[in-house]
Amino acid sequence: ALLAGFTRGLRARSRVLYEGVVGAGAMLAAGLALSVAAALVWIIVVLARGSLPSGFGLRDAAAALLYLLAFAPNVAVSLLALSLGAPVEVGGRVTVGGRDFGGLLEYSLVEWAGGAPPWYLFGLLSIPLVACAGAGLLAYRNARDPDAVLEVIGVGALVFAAAVLVLASVGDARLGAGLLGGRGVARAAPDAVTAAILACGWGAALGFAGWKAGQFLDRKSRP
Repeated sequence: ALLAGFTRGLRARSRVLYEGVVGAGAMLAAGLALSVAAALVWIIVVLARGSLPSGFGLRDAAAALLYLLAFAPNVAVSLLALSLGAPVEVGGRVTVGGRDFGGLLEYSLVEWAGGAPPWYLFGLLSIPLVACAGAGLLAYRNARDPDAVLEVIGVGALVFAAAVLVLASVGDARLGAGLLGGRGVARAAPDAVTAAILACGWGAALGFAGWKAGQFLDRKSRP
């Protein structure tokens, strides 16, 4: 109700601001949804490969499901930041007994814990590609002024970056061992500032491209 009231008030004050905020919301919602889908694909692959520890039973599966649901927002934010190109810091790995066996490592699409990232991780780039371009196309379809691309997409990119900054700042996950084995991760935190800067760039460039694609499709459909 509060969100609906805010959007109605914003729409009454400024149509451009309203359309930009709605576009940013579409970018964020699509990005997080696709990140959750990517996490589920990863889990399915792990299960299909039979990478579970010996003795993994029904109770372990139920606990893993609850554990995953509890940290789903954190995982989605980390994957979204990773897909934007921002690094995610992982460190303080511990066993179930509490023994520390590792330091801080940084994972990104440029460097994966000191080495080259696996090739299939570049598929994560499709998350901001689809989310931002799709939001740009949606913004064009809902725009009152089809020529206000710079204003609407500019606002959308800035609001999207601000949302990513806030979520990445508070979304670091402190995980324990036992989800899919005897070793866990004590902390996984995306670089919030880098993620926000990249989100602004992705949102501006691909939102603009999606808007222009909408204009092109409209012109092509006219007799």
